[in-house]
Amino acid sequence: TQLKATSSWFNTGWGYRRTITLDNSGNSNTLTNYAVKISLTSSNFGFSKTQSSGQDLRFTSSDGTTLIDHYIDTYSSNSQTATIWVEVPSITASTTTTIYVYYGNASVSTTSNGENTFNRFEDFIDNLNANLPGTNGAWCWFEDPRAVHYQGTSNKTYVGYVNTSGDIIIWSYNHTDSTAQEFTLHAAFEVDDHASPSILVRNDGHLMVFYTRHNGVQDTIYYRISTNVEDISSWGAEQTITGDAKYDYTNPIQLSGESNKIYLIYRKWVTATEFYWGYVTSTDGGVSWSSPKTLLSHTNYLYAKVDSNGVDKIYFTASGHPQHETSSTYFFYYYNGGFYKADGTLIKTEANLPMVLSDLDLVYNGTAQGNYSSWVWDIAVNNGIPYIAFAT
Repeated sequence: TQLKATSSWFNTGWGYRRTITLDNSGNSNTLTNYAVKISLTSSNFGFSKTQSSGQDLRFTSSDGTTLIDHYIDTYSSNSQTATIWVEVPSITASTTTTIYVYYGNASVSTTSNGENTFNRFEDFIDNLNANLPGTNGAWCWFEDPRAVHYQGTSNKTYVGYVNTSGDIIIWSYNHTDSTAQEFTLHAAFEVDDHASPSILVRNDGHLMVFYTRHNGVQDTIYYRISTNVEDISSWGAEQTITGDAKYDYTNPIQLSGESNKIYLIYRKWVTATEFYWGYVTSTDGGVSWSSPKTLLSHTNYLYAKVDSNGVDKIYFTASGHPQHETSSTYFFYYYNGGFYKADGTLIKTEANLPMVLSDLDLVYNGTAQGNYSSWVWDIAVNNGIPYIAFAT
């Protein structure tokens, strides 16, 4: 009571405040309208004195009374952690600036506002909240495509994911009327982000969705084909592809220049620490499949990303895993039954597979002096030119 009476206080409806010191002493520039990340934990904040989701949090400038905008990114009373962004009007160069956080008011609603706090803010969940079935979903890095925009008789985006019940889900968004649908392709399949599905929109507009279990637990690839064109509300029965290994990471490609032949590319488990990549093909839209072929072999963990021009070429980038070896990044492409380097040099034909990493184009040499191990992220082709993203 004495403190409230003698010190500038935002509003006596709030029972508590804490000082936050922003250290800009190492910066010779004054920051204006700057969004600062505030991390709250049990060691620096009294979560028991706030509302359950931090609705009563208010931030003021150094005078203790002028409100400043904030956005609650995450807030958990149970774990006593929170991440909050505060737009500070001015942070003076080469010194410290004080702001305050007020809390302890059980009767107010939140004023968290991302658009006011940031120069540019996009909350996709809020913008699509009428169309999203929920935010419970996961993807893995190496099943592709994980989302497809397709414009045929309709204009839709299709997204596949696995939720925390292990359900394999396909979701679609109609860009014309802003409606959405979802469909559960396989309930309780596997609780693992690596089980997320890959999507192919065939050239006739029917969707095919592929999914596998992770960690080499099954020599089966599952897939379903939509009953109707550009529609996820009805599907044919679940079908399977079995073969010569345990599988994960499906990547479907269709080539119109090969009479709409479908290539399903995947990773093969040989042992717990040895992986290959292989593929099967279908010339009848997925009714039947060829015998499996081993595409690329390796004596360690092996990862690949795939893209295509959709007509006659498939582009690949591959690497090992930097946690298990000094890995480099490689490239090759497929055309008319052969596999080639970027300059057109034939590496091997389908009849002479598999290849090994040393056969391929070396894009980045992780073993070179001063270099680091690399790991492939993605490949995309534009006007016949492949672009590769990788991390070191």
